[in-house]
Amino acid sequence: MTRKTGTGKYEQMLEMCKNMKPIPTAVAHPCEESALAGAIEAAERGIIVPILVGPRDKIAATAKSAGIDLSDYQIVDAPHSNASAAKAVELVRTAQAELLMKGSLHTDELMAAVVSREGGLRTARRISHVFVMDVPTYHKVLIVTDGAINIFPTLEDKADICQNAIDLAISLNIKKPKVAILAAVEAIYTRNDLDLLLSSPISAWRILVVRSSAMILSASFTAGQPPIDAHSSLAAHPHQWHHTPCRPCVVRNLEPQHHQQKYSRPAPLGDCTKPHRR
Repeated sequence: MTRKTGTGKYEQMLEMCKNMKPIPTAVAHPCEESALAGAIEAAERGIIVPILVGPRDKIAATAKSAGIDLSDYQIVDAPHSNASAAKAVELVRTAQAELLMKGSLHTDELMAAVVSREGGLRTARRISHVFVMDVPTYHKVLIVTDGAINIFPTLEDKADICQNAIDLAISLNIKKPKVAILAAVEAIYTRNDLDLLLSSPISAWRILVVRSSAMILSASFTAGQPPIDAHSSLAAHPHQWHHTPCRPCVVRNLEPQHHQQKYSRPAPLGDCTKPHRR
């Protein structure tokens, strides 16, 4: 399973790993051919020692279909993807593994186990996601962060996100990483701003993140009440979809009378008729 990709930067990273000791790695739910093959290829290259976590029969069937021999690898049985994620995180938490590798489960299933307050892998620093990109016209890898986890980071969160990326860059042998910061808004929000936003007397507000044309992830909060289920339908909560304030108004604790009833969905952030600084 040897292949050449991109401009050779990927192969350079693999070369760096040759003299390193393989790292015990919990592979969560490797029940599709690409997920299982990736873990086994990393093991054959001496990068990891995989611990395959998931339904034993399903992993064995996937290996048989792909022609992969699993006789030298440990399998930890787990009945389904959520249990696989929880068990893989537990192996890392109890030092039976040092790395966590995503298999063929959804990212939100894995992340729910990772950020769990009871048995997760939380630290003092904010967790973040990075893309490591091989751009043919650039002489080294580029790291883009955060593209998957933090949808509304505060100033403090952004500092952690930057530091995480810097630490990763250094581990990839980039001696002096350069950081370019790109933001979609000019305003800076701290944790105090977010606390004020969450405690606002305004009846309701929503943050919407469109991940694809077919999926909208939403978080809905009402003052003094627990969060509404993110899967709640428009029909179930029609009153939540009116008088939606824009972010600056919420942070400044302004009432939303100037938002008209005409909206059939929440007003986009910044779509506000009230005169104020943006």
